[in-house]
Amino acid sequence: MNYQFYTKPEYYAALIKFLNAAKPGDRFMTANMITAPWQPEVGEVLAAMIAAARRGADVSLITDARVFMLDDDRRLMPGPLLFHRQLPRHGLDSRFQLVRDQFEELKAAGGRYVLLNRPRHLLANPDAGRNHIKFSIANDRYFIGGCNLESFHNLDLMVSADDPRVAGWLTDLGERMLTTGRSRAAIGPEDLEFAGPPGATFFVDAGVPHRSIILRQALNFIDDAREHITLTCQFFPGGITARHLAAARKRGVKIDIIFNSPTLNHSILFFGFAGAQFVEQLKHPPEFFRHSLRGPGYLHTKLLATEQGAMVGSHNFVSHGVALGTAEIALRVLDPEFARQAIATVRRQLPAANR
Repeated sequence: MNYQFYTKPEYYAALIKFLNAAKPGDRFMTANMITAPWQPEVGEVLAAMIAAARRGADVSLITDARVFMLDDDRRLMPGPLLFHRQLPRHGLDSRFQLVRDQFEELKAAGGRYVLLNRPRHLLANPDAGRNHIKFSIANDRYFIGGCNLESFHNLDLMVSADDPRVAGWLTDLGERMLTTGRSRAAIGPEDLEFAGPPGATFFVDAGVPHRSIILRQALNFIDDAREHITLTCQFFPGGITARHLAAARKRGVKIDIIFNSPTLNHSILFFGFAGAQFVEQLKHPPEFFRHSLRGPGYLHTKLLATEQGAMVGSHNFVSHGVALGTAEIALRVLDPEFARQAIATVRRQLPAANR
Protein backbone atom coordinates (compact mmCIF):
# COMPACT_ATOMS: atom_id res chain seq x y z
CA MET A 1 0.00 0.00 0.00
CA ASN A 2 1.32 3.44 -0.96
CA TYR A 3 0.82 5.71 2.06
CA GLN A 4 1.31 9.47 1.95
CA PHE A 5 2.05 11.58 5.02
CA TYR A 6 1.01 15.20 5.58
CA THR A 7 1.70 18.03 7.95
CA LYS A 8 -1.37 20.11 8.77
CA PRO A 9 -0.77 22.74 6.02
CA GLU A 10 -0.17 19.93 3.51
CA TYR A 11 -3.35 18.18 4.64
CA TYR A 12 -5.45 21.32 4.23
CA ALA A 13 -3.94 21.90 0.79
CA ALA A 14 -4.83 18.34 -0.26
CA LEU A 15 -8.43 18.76 0.88
CA ILE A 16 -8.82 22.09 -0.91
CA LYS A 17 -7.29 20.68 -4.11
CA PHE A 18 -9.82 17.85 -4.15
CA LEU A 19 -12.75 20.10 -3.28
CA ASN A 20 -11.88 22.68 -5.95
CA ALA A 21 -11.98 19.95 -8.59
CA ALA A 22 -15.02 18.12 -7.18
CA LYS A 23 -17.83 17.41 -9.63
CA PRO A 24 -21.46 16.34 -9.15
CA GLY A 25 -21.48 12.92 -7.53
CA ASP A 26 -18.02 13.21 -5.96
CA ARG A 27 -17.92 12.37 -2.25
CA PHE A 28 -16.25 14.38 0.50
CA MET A 29 -16.67 13.79 4.23
CA THR A 30 -14.64 15.10 7.14
CA ALA A 31 -14.93 14.28 10.85
CA ASN A 32 -13.22 16.37 13.53
CA MET A 33 -13.50 17.24 17.18
CA ILE A 34 -13.04 20.98 16.57
CA THR A 35 -13.96 23.01 13.47
CA ALA A 36 -12.79 26.62 13.78
CA PRO A 37 -13.82 28.74 10.75
CA TRP A 38 -12.53 31.92 12.42
CA GLN A 39 -9.06 30.64 11.53
CA PRO A 40 -8.29 31.82 7.97
CA GLU A 41 -6.90 28.43 6.90
CA VAL A 42 -10.05 26.66 8.09
CA GLY A 43 -12.20 29.30 6.45
CA GLU A 44 -10.58 28.37 3.12
CA VAL A 45 -11.40 24.69 3.62
CA LEU A 46 -15.02 25.46 4.51
CA ALA A 47 -15.37 27.83 1.56
CA ALA A 48 -14.14 25.06 -0.75
CA MET A 49 -16.60 22.62 0.85
CA ILE A 50 -19.51 25.03 0.31
CA ALA A 51 -18.52 25.68 -3.29
CA ALA A 52 -18.21 21.94 -4.00
CA ALA A 53 -21.64 21.31 -2.48
CA ARG A 54 -23.14 24.01 -4.70
CA ARG A 55 -21.68 22.22 -7.74
CA GLY A 56 -23.45 18.99 -6.72
CA ALA A 57 -20.75 17.14 -4.78
CA ASP A 58 -21.84 15.10 -1.75
CA VAL A 59 -20.20 17.08 1.09
CA SER A 60 -20.55 16.24 4.79
CA LEU A 61 -19.07 17.82 7.92
CA ILE A 62 -19.02 15.95 11.23
CA THR A 63 -17.83 17.88 14.27
CA ASP A 64 -18.27 17.57 18.00
CA ALA A 65 -20.61 19.90 19.89
CA ARG A 66 -17.63 20.94 22.02
CA VAL A 67 -16.99 23.69 19.46
CA PHE A 68 -20.05 25.40 21.03
CA MET A 69 -19.20 24.43 24.63
CA LEU A 70 -15.72 25.94 25.12
CA ASP A 71 -13.48 28.25 23.11
CA ASP A 72 -9.95 26.93 23.70
CA ASP A 73 -8.37 29.74 21.67
CA ARG A 74 -9.68 32.32 24.13
CA ARG A 75 -8.54 30.64 27.33
CA LEU A 76 -11.48 28.29 27.67
CA MET A 77 -14.19 30.92 27.22
CA PRO A 78 -17.61 29.30 27.88
CA GLY A 79 -19.77 28.62 24.86
CA PRO A 80 -23.56 28.67 24.48
CA LEU A 81 -24.02 24.89 24.71
CA LEU A 82 -22.42 24.92 28.15
CA PHE A 83 -25.56 26.65 29.43
CA HIS A 84 -28.21 25.42 26.97
CA ARG A 85 -29.14 22.07 25.47
CA GLN A 86 -29.87 23.78 22.14
CA LEU A 87 -28.18 26.75 20.51
CA PRO A 88 -30.04 30.00 21.29
CA ARG A 89 -31.58 31.69 18.28
CA HIS A 90 -30.11 35.08 19.15
CA GLY A 91 -27.33 36.68 21.15
CA LEU A 92 -24.44 34.40 20.22
CA ASP A 93 -20.92 35.73 20.63
CA SER A 94 -19.55 36.77 17.21
CA ARG A 95 -17.17 33.81 16.99
CA PHE A 96 -19.86 31.23 17.81
CA GLN A 97 -22.22 33.01 15.41
CA LEU A 98 -19.62 32.67 12.65
CA VAL A 99 -19.41 28.92 13.25
CA ARG A 100 -23.17 28.49 13.04
CA ASP A 101 -23.41 30.73 9.95
CA GLN A 102 -20.73 28.70 8.13
CA PHE A 103 -22.38 25.40 9.00
CA GLU A 104 -25.79 26.65 7.90
CA GLU A 105 -24.31 28.00 4.66
CA LEU A 106 -22.94 24.53 3.94
CA LYS A 107 -26.41 23.07 4.55
CA ALA A 108 -28.04 25.69 2.31
CA ALA A 109 -25.56 24.80 -0.44
CA GLY A 110 -26.74 21.18 -0.38
CA GLY A 111 -24.17 19.78 2.05
CA ARG A 112 -24.74 18.19 5.43
CA TYR A 113 -23.37 18.74 8.91
CA VAL A 114 -23.90 17.37 12.40
CA LEU A 115 -22.92 18.53 15.89
CA LEU A 116 -22.13 15.27 17.66
CA ASN A 117 -22.82 14.59 21.31
CA ARG A 118 -24.88 17.66 22.20
CA PRO A 119 -25.07 17.95 26.00
CA ARG A 120 -27.99 16.21 27.66
CA HIS A 121 -28.08 18.63 30.59
CA LEU A 122 -26.85 22.08 31.57
CA LEU A 123 -23.23 22.56 32.63
CA ALA A 124 -22.25 19.14 31.22
CA ASN A 125 -18.55 18.33 31.39
CA PRO A 126 -17.24 19.67 28.05
CA ASP A 127 -14.43 17.11 28.02
CA ALA A 128 -16.50 14.00 28.76
CA GLY A 129 -18.16 11.88 26.10
CA ARG A 130 -16.54 13.74 23.23
CA ASN A 131 -15.89 12.57 19.68
CA HIS A 132 -12.13 12.84 19.14
CA ILE A 133 -12.16 10.86 15.88
CA LYS A 134 -10.54 12.59 12.90
CA PHE A 135 -10.73 11.39 9.31
CA SER A 136 -11.59 12.65 5.84
CA ILE A 137 -12.87 10.88 2.74
CA ALA A 138 -12.27 12.14 -0.81
CA ASN A 139 -13.99 9.59 -3.06
CA ASP A 140 -11.87 6.44 -2.58
CA ARG A 141 -9.06 8.17 -0.71
CA TYR A 142 -9.07 8.32 3.08
CA PHE A 143 -7.09 10.49 5.50
CA ILE A 144 -6.61 9.60 9.16
CA GLY A 145 -4.61 11.18 11.98
CA GLY A 146 -4.69 13.94 14.58
CA CYS A 147 -5.74 17.03 12.61
CA ASN A 148 -8.78 19.01 13.62
CA LEU A 149 -9.96 21.83 11.40
CA GLU A 150 -8.21 24.52 13.40
CA SER A 151 -5.08 26.68 13.41
CA PHE A 152 -1.76 25.90 11.72
CA HIS A 153 -0.29 26.60 15.18
CA ASN A 154 -0.55 22.88 15.96
CA LEU A 155 2.18 20.58 14.66
CA ASP A 156 0.28 17.57 13.38
CA LEU A 157 0.23 14.48 11.19
CA MET A 158 -2.19 12.82 8.79
CA VAL A 159 -1.70 9.76 6.60
CA SER A 160 -3.70 8.82 3.54
CA ALA A 161 -4.07 6.10 0.95
CA ASP A 162 -6.36 5.13 -1.93
CA ASP A 163 -8.48 2.20 -0.76
CA PRO A 164 -12.16 1.91 -1.73
CA ARG A 165 -12.87 -0.69 0.97
CA VAL A 166 -11.41 1.38 3.82
CA ALA A 167 -12.97 4.58 2.47
CA GLY A 168 -16.34 2.82 2.32
CA TRP A 169 -16.01 1.55 5.90
CA LEU A 170 -15.16 5.03 7.19
CA THR A 171 -17.98 6.56 5.14
CA ASP A 172 -20.47 4.13 6.68
CA LEU A 173 -19.22 5.14 10.15
CA GLY A 174 -19.63 8.80 9.21
CA GLU A 175 -23.14 8.22 7.88
CA ARG A 176 -24.14 6.66 11.19
CA MET A 177 -22.74 9.70 12.99
CA LEU A 178 -24.74 12.01 10.75
CA THR A 179 -27.90 9.98 11.38
CA THR A 180 -27.64 9.37 15.14
CA GLY A 181 -25.89 12.57 16.24
CA ARG A 182 -23.97 10.59 18.88
CA SER A 183 -20.63 8.90 18.38
CA ARG A 184 -21.29 5.96 20.72
CA ALA A 185 -24.59 5.18 18.99
CA ALA A 186 -22.83 5.33 15.62
CA ILE A 187 -19.96 3.07 16.65
CA GLY A 188 -22.01 0.61 18.71
CA PRO A 189 -21.60 -0.83 22.19
CA GLU A 190 -18.24 -2.47 21.45
CA ASP A 191 -14.93 -1.03 20.34
CA LEU A 192 -14.18 -1.82 16.69
CA GLU A 193 -11.35 -3.57 14.88
CA PHE A 194 -11.22 -3.49 11.08
CA ALA A 195 -8.67 -5.30 8.93
CA GLY A 196 -7.31 -3.08 6.19
CA PRO A 197 -4.82 -4.12 3.51
CA PRO A 198 -2.06 -6.57 4.52
CA GLY A 199 -0.30 -5.36 7.67
CA ALA A 200 -2.85 -2.62 8.43
CA THR A 201 -5.52 -2.67 11.15
CA PHE A 202 -7.91 0.09 12.22
CA PHE A 203 -9.14 0.41 15.80
CA VAL A 204 -12.04 2.53 17.07
CA ASP A 205 -12.88 3.30 20.70
CA ALA A 206 -16.65 3.55 21.16
CA GLY A 207 -16.25 6.03 24.01
CA VAL A 208 -17.12 3.79 26.95
CA PRO A 209 -15.36 5.20 30.04
CA HIS A 210 -12.31 3.24 31.22
CA ARG A 211 -12.25 1.04 28.10
CA SER A 212 -10.01 1.45 25.06
CA ILE A 213 -8.98 -1.09 22.45
CA ILE A 214 -6.52 1.50 21.11
CA LEU A 215 -4.69 1.93 24.42
CA ARG A 216 -4.59 -1.83 24.90
CA GLN A 217 -3.09 -2.33 21.44
CA ALA A 218 -0.62 0.53 22.01
CA LEU A 219 0.64 -1.01 25.25
CA ASN A 220 1.05 -4.37 23.50
CA PHE A 221 2.97 -2.60 20.73
CA ILE A 222 5.32 -1.06 23.31
CA ASP A 223 5.80 -4.44 24.98
CA ASP A 224 6.71 -6.06 21.65
CA ALA A 225 9.41 -3.48 20.80
CA ARG A 226 12.98 -4.75 20.89
CA GLU A 227 15.07 -1.93 19.39
CA HIS A 228 13.48 1.53 19.63
CA ILE A 229 10.26 3.38 20.47
CA THR A 230 9.26 6.88 19.38
CA LEU A 231 6.15 8.31 21.02
CA THR A 232 4.75 11.81 20.44
CA CYS A 233 2.06 13.20 22.71
CA GLN A 234 0.54 16.55 23.73
CA PHE A 235 1.84 16.03 27.28
CA PHE A 236 4.15 13.58 29.04
CA PRO A 237 2.57 10.10 28.64
CA GLY A 238 2.47 9.22 32.32
CA GLY A 239 0.69 6.51 34.25
CA ILE A 240 0.40 3.08 32.71
CA THR A 241 2.00 4.16 29.42
CA ALA A 242 5.12 5.44 31.18
CA ARG A 243 5.37 2.22 33.15
CA HIS A 244 5.35 0.14 29.96
CA LEU A 245 7.95 2.47 28.43
CA ALA A 246 10.12 2.08 31.52
CA ALA A 247 9.87 -1.71 31.24
CA ALA A 248 10.93 -1.46 27.58
CA ARG A 249 13.94 0.64 28.59
CA LYS A 250 15.00 -2.06 31.04
CA ARG A 251 14.97 -4.52 28.11
CA GLY A 252 17.46 -2.28 26.31
CA VAL A 253 14.99 -0.53 24.01
CA LYS A 254 15.89 3.05 23.05
CA ILE A 255 13.07 5.36 24.16
CA ASP A 256 12.37 8.70 22.46
CA ILE A 257 9.40 10.63 23.91
CA ILE A 258 8.46 14.00 22.38
CA PHE A 259 5.84 16.11 24.14
CA ASN A 260 4.89 19.70 24.98
CA SER A 261 6.24 21.49 28.01
CA PRO A 262 3.45 22.41 30.48
CA THR A 263 4.36 26.05 29.80
CA LEU A 264 2.60 25.81 26.41
CA ASN A 265 -0.79 25.22 28.05
CA HIS A 266 -3.33 27.81 29.11
CA SER A 267 -2.79 29.21 32.58
CA ILE A 268 -5.80 27.28 33.88
CA LEU A 269 -4.27 23.99 32.74
CA PHE A 270 -0.60 24.73 33.42
CA PHE A 271 -0.63 23.75 37.08
CA GLY A 272 -2.31 20.41 36.44
CA PHE A 273 0.08 19.42 33.66
CA ALA A 274 3.12 20.72 35.53
CA GLY A 275 2.18 18.88 38.71
CA ALA A 276 1.54 15.61 36.89
CA GLN A 277 4.86 15.88 35.03
CA PHE A 278 6.75 16.64 38.27
CA VAL A 279 5.39 13.44 39.82
CA GLU A 280 6.43 11.44 36.74
CA GLN A 281 9.93 12.95 36.82
CA LEU A 282 10.39 11.50 40.29
CA LYS A 283 9.74 8.02 38.88
CA HIS A 284 11.52 7.94 35.52
CA PRO A 285 15.00 8.68 34.11
CA PRO A 286 15.90 12.19 32.85
CA GLU A 287 16.21 10.90 29.28
CA PHE A 288 12.42 10.47 29.18
CA PHE A 289 12.06 14.26 29.50
CA ARG A 290 14.79 15.56 27.18
CA HIS A 291 12.32 16.40 24.37
CA SER A 292 9.93 18.63 26.31
CA LEU A 293 9.05 21.18 23.61
CA ARG A 294 8.64 24.86 24.40
CA GLY A 295 7.68 25.95 20.89
CA PRO A 296 7.39 27.32 18.35
CA GLY A 297 4.13 25.58 17.68
CA TYR A 298 2.18 23.11 19.78
CA LEU A 299 2.72 19.38 19.24
CA HIS A 300 -0.61 17.70 18.52
CA THR A 301 0.73 14.62 16.73
CA LYS A 302 -0.26 11.19 18.02
CA LEU A 303 2.40 8.72 16.89
CA LEU A 304 3.75 5.49 18.37
CA ALA A 305 6.52 3.95 16.27
CA THR A 306 8.86 1.00 16.75
CA GLU A 307 11.14 -1.06 14.53
CA GLN A 308 8.05 -3.08 13.56
CA GLY A 309 5.84 -0.25 12.30
CA ALA A 310 3.68 2.53 13.72
CA MET A 311 0.30 3.54 15.09
CA VAL A 312 -1.18 6.92 14.10
CA GLY A 313 -4.56 8.49 14.73
CA SER A 314 -6.44 10.59 17.25
CA HIS A 315 -5.49 8.76 20.47
CA ASN A 316 -2.67 10.08 22.69
CA PHE A 317 -1.90 6.51 23.86
CA VAL A 318 -2.53 7.43 27.50
CA SER A 319 -5.41 6.74 29.88
CA HIS A 320 -6.53 10.36 30.44
CA GLY A 321 -9.19 10.53 27.72
CA VAL A 322 -10.16 6.90 28.27
CA ALA A 323 -11.55 7.72 31.71
CA LEU A 324 -13.71 10.46 30.15
CA GLY A 325 -15.30 8.15 27.58
CA THR A 326 -13.76 9.58 24.40
CA ALA A 327 -14.40 8.12 20.94
CA GLU A 328 -11.06 7.65 19.14
CA ILE A 329 -9.56 6.10 16.01
CA ALA A 330 -6.11 4.71 15.19
CA LEU A 331 -4.37 2.92 12.34
CA ARG A 332 -1.59 0.40 13.00
CA VAL A 333 0.65 -0.56 10.10
CA LEU A 334 3.26 -3.29 10.58
CA ASP A 335 5.85 -1.94 8.17
CA PRO A 336 9.20 -0.36 9.19
CA GLU A 337 9.11 2.01 6.21
CA PHE A 338 5.70 3.32 7.33
CA ALA A 339 7.23 4.07 10.74
CA ARG A 340 10.26 5.82 9.22
CA GLN A 341 8.11 8.07 7.07
CA ALA A 342 5.82 8.92 9.99
CA ILE A 343 8.75 9.83 12.25
CA ALA A 344 10.35 11.91 9.50
CA THR A 345 7.11 13.86 8.96
CA VAL A 346 6.96 14.71 12.66
CA ARG A 347 10.63 15.60 13.02
CA ARG A 348 10.74 17.98 10.08
CA GLN A 349 8.17 20.12 11.93
CA LEU A 350 10.12 20.30 15.19
CA PRO A 351 12.60 22.97 16.27
CA ALA A 352 16.10 22.04 15.12
CA ALA A 353 17.31 21.27 18.64
CA ASN A 354 14.67 18.59 19.06
CA ARG A 355 14.95 16.76 15.74
